[in-house]
Amino acid sequence: LIDISIKNWGTPKTLAFSIWLSLLKHPKAKMSTESFVIGNDYTAISADNIESIIEGLDLLDYSLHAGNGIKKFFDTQSFKKSQQEIFYISNKASTAYPAMQKELSLVTQMINYWIYVTAEGKIEIHYQQNKGLKPVQELLLPLKSLWEKTPPISKQTAPQKKERNSNAYPILIPPCRIVTGK
Repeated sequence: LIDISIKNWGTPKTLAFSIWLSLLKHPKAKMSTESFVIGNDYTAISADNIESIIEGLDLLDYSLHAGNGIKKFFDTQSFKKSQQEIFYISNKASTAYPAMQKELSLVTQMINYWIYVTAEGKIEIHYQQNKGLKPVQELLLPLKSLWEKTPPISKQTAPQKKERNSNAYPILIPPCRIVTGK
């Protein structure tokens, strides 16, 4: 479940979808999955091809929180706790609204993993255990340095041999290699 309400737009949404894709496409992930984005309602998304991923990224919701979508999702879906794991990916700020806290308190035992992302690149992973959240891992991605713009290389200053660009964006784009023809 990916929260697409207003507090999750921009960098948090990009990180949430990155986490979602890494969970789906992990080499050891052999189970069947269903994925949903949640706002005022919920919508199924897939990662079958690039177009479906882009369609999922294009979905936005104008609501302040995903309380209504959470309620609709858990009211209409049937779950077997022992056979399913539910991951909830959101920004911690969007869970602070009283209406959202009310809906989450009703379904908190059904959600196994809580993943919080921030615009600064902080990722917190919690596991639901014994009526409480147990912290599993906390990461801080250096987004500022990864997303810095580097000056373009002109043909006059381009090196004449193969060279790895050390200023490339390793997470976003593979490093470019400049090869001169003979």
